[in-house]
Amino acid sequence: MDRLAPRLARLIFGADAARWLAPVMARALPGAGLVLVASLSAAALGLAMPMLTRQVIDAGIMARDMPALVFWAGLSFVLGLGAVGFGIVNSMLHLRASAAMLADLRGRLFGAALARDPALPDLPLGEAMARLDGDCAEIQSFAFDTLLVAAGAVFRLAGGLALMVALDWRMALLPLLAAPFELWFLSRARPRTRALAEDVRERRGALTSTMAETLGARATLRGLAALDQREAGFARAQSAQIGGLIRQRLWSETVGAVSQTITAILRGAILLVGGWQVVRGDWQIGTLIAFLAYAGMMSGPLRNLLGLYHAQARARVAAARLGGVIIKARPDH
Repeated sequence: MDRLAPRLARLIFGADAARWLAPVMARALPGAGLVLVASLSAAALGLAMPMLTRQVIDAGIMARDMPALVFWAGLSFVLGLGAVGFGIVNSMLHLRASAAMLADLRGRLFGAALARDPALPDLPLGEAMARLDGDCAEIQSFAFDTLLVAAGAVFRLAGGLALMVALDWRMALLPLLAAPFELWFLSRARPRTRALAEDVRERRGALTSTMAETLGARATLRGLAALDQREAGFARAQSAQIGGLIRQRLWSETVGAVSQTITAILRGAILLVGGWQVVRGDWQIGTLIAFLAYAGMMSGPLRNLLGLYHAQARARVAAARLGGVIIKARPDH
């Protein structure tokens, strides 16, 4: 863990952030490993379900074989319950491990804030709170989930592709054709994603600072008859933050719409070509249904892997802001 954590921290957040994030990640890795095992077990059960559905349709319903239908339907039900159980266990393990990492990270940053060099100007109270709360949550979420999302996505992609090849290797090439275009689009969109993340973080910090400073100086501002001016400033800061959030969400929806459009085109192509195979008698209907299910499964993990590229831009913004607290702590901290 001591060697893996620094490498992961440098890869994800860069060398500067790795110096203070690596110890936190090292302590979180055992919990993340346990969550990963449960997640992959649930994913394995999920990969088996389309094949079982194929058997229910082709070996049971279409073959008019009642014993086979009962067997495959019963097996599908049992594995479905297993997938639900693994999902619950995975959710609880994830909550406990991620919450522990967030507490560890906040404690590290809180100590650094208390140990800040008194010769340096203090951060505004609201800005410090925004960094300790929002930025810590952004870092924890990405750092903890990156390994899980990447490993789970690769597992589902590899398993889904292998099963699609087992069904028809030529049709298995279709889902791979969309990946280069989607990767190109996301690489072009990443700079704007980072810029919008920086803008939202700055506006959130400004709003929190305005609230904290105004409430802290309420009596003085009332005596100076400056409360109305501060309220107007608060309204402007709030409007600016909402505007930034709207722009960020609109951009996120636009990026997501491109991925969804590619998935829809791919699904249509599979329906068209696979349906033609069924009409010709080369495929059975259960095979087409299973192939469609695996194609849907692959689009999600692929989108997750490509989405990590964008999420990293937001996480690095948060890491840079938190680094401003860590690097200005007293040397003895």
